[in-house]
Amino acid sequence: MLAIKKILFPCDLTPHSSRILKYALALAEPFGSRICILHVVQDLRIWAGLYMPHKNLGLEQGEVVAHAQQSLTQFCLDIPAARENAEKRVVSGEPADEIITFVQKEGADLIVMGTHGRKGIEYSLFGSVAAKVVRFSPVPVLTVNPETLSVN
Repeated sequence: MLAIKKILFPCDLTPHSSRILKYALALAEPFGSRICILHVVQDLRIWAGLYMPHKNLGLEQGEVVAHAQQSLTQFCLDIPAARENAEKRVVSGEPADEIITFVQKEGADLIVMGTHGRKGIEYSLFGSVAAKVVRFSPVPVLTVNPETLSVN
């Protein structure tokens, strides 16, 4: 029998995230799975070569992570099942890499994540975290288009 003990939900905290989380929670219920909500904060040090007067990127990164942790906690308050049953994590780095690293180090049986469905030049400019995760994930990835998802 298929055992899905832990589901990773990479969350970008956009307005569509709550719909995708509800979907992941609905998938977890029949398996009795745990949900881990992971938010990845882009590491500001990638911009360190740019001149930014009177700013210390090390301190700024800490502030961004602290704010992301508060935002993730607030995000989960609106969804009782997430508030009660989900593990919440905030990490810094490149999102796709950090998602894969989490699965390799912490373990997960399934990743449920949203996709924006970008195409053409928009995809070329912004890339796709979901596409990178699908390509390199050691576990199955369920991508969900939040625009077409009907979850109450």
